[in-house]
Amino acid sequence: DLCGLSSPLIGRLVDRMPRRWSMAGGLVVIAVGTTLAAASNGLVLFTVGLTTVSLAKIVFDVGLGAWIADHVPFARRGRVVGITETSWALGLLVGVSLLGLITAVSSWRVAYIVATAGVGLMAVVILRRIPAEPARVAAGGVVEVGRLPASGWWAVLGMFGLMSAAQTLF
Repeated sequence: DLCGLSSPLIGRLVDRMPRRWSMAGGLVVIAVGTTLAAASNGLVLFTVGLTTVSLAKIVFDVGLGAWIADHVPFARRGRVVGITETSWALGLLVGVSLLGLITAVSSWRVAYIVATAGVGLMAVVILRRIPAEPARVAAGGVVEVGRLPASGWWAVLGMFGLMSAAQTLF
């Protein structure tokens, strides 16, 4: 959860990238993280793998949200985001259950390898199905990147407090 605090920095990076590459790149780096986790023989490499997955998921999520904002008319955006969130939840339910079954009949390492293959396959699907587009640039050739206003840091602190409270319960 602490990786989520890097979202403002990762968002600035993703804003400089074409949406297609941020989504596919995020998935490829998730595959790298799951490979590291599967190959780990100790806590340190496993933690590095899971941290890599968490950071790369932020790249994917921000890229997907930006792609939706760029391509879906505002009047339909709520429905599209709702379908995207529902599919994410359904994918988590089915995926975690499937990986749990794979772990039960083999090992947790095999489950991570299967997850790596699935994420890699989805990166290929994104690269094939989403047309290439340049990153958004201003008239002067500079990438348009917004700044977080000072008042926005209150939202960051609030989310940190909410996350901390939730983790305290666990």
